[in-house]
Amino acid sequence: RMTAGRIILRLSLGLLALVVLGAGAAYGYFVWALGPSLPKGKTVLISVRQGDSAASIARRLEQEGAIRSARVFTFYARRKGLAAKIRPGDYRVRESDSVQR
Repeated sequence: RMTAGRIILRLSLGLLALVVLGAGAAYGYFVWALGPSLPKGKTVLISVRQGDSAASIARRLEQEGAIRSARVFTFYARRKGLAAKIRPGDYRVRESDSVQR
């Protein structure tokens, strides 16, 4: 027969395991979404205009297949302060380019 203390301990451990698994899955998705998505050797040309937001650029990159997730890209760019550093111009994106570039 289990005591109330053992039941609470088992429930707590089960909940902790779910939280750890969920965090691991979220991290794995985030890493995958930020990884290269272009086929080897493919290059995409993206034109960034004055006033383009990180979100609009991310949507175009996603449509061209240069990134896997516009939402994750936008979140990452804002979180790292990269969104404010985006400048107008024409950018060539290769399969080996990282999000930081």
